[in-house]
Amino acid sequence: MIDGIYGAICGDIVGSLYEWDNIKTKDFEFFDENSFFTDDTVMTIAVGWALAIDKSDYVRLNDTAIGAMCLLGGALSTRGIRFKFRPMASFKQSGTV
Repeated sequence: MIDGIYGAICGDIVGSLYEWDNIKTKDFEFFDENSFFTDDTVMTIAVGWALAIDKSDYVRLNDTAIGAMCLLGGALSTRGIRFKFRPMASFKQSGTV
């Protein structure tokens, strides 16, 4: 599972340069000095964190994931990182993270 999370994060950072300027070629730079993490990267990390916390008992996974998303997303939004994905702001942090 962790390999999948690393792959998602890597793919998001690699694609960050082309998110608004799509390309139709397989010939492109993988990592560039202008590559950056996005809100998708942060939310992927939050879900991975929630999975690690709940381990095998996924009964509270929904609440744990929402709490992690609010915690990480909220921490970064106060540092000037703007999220395109705002629905998480409407959730109340459940206190499970």
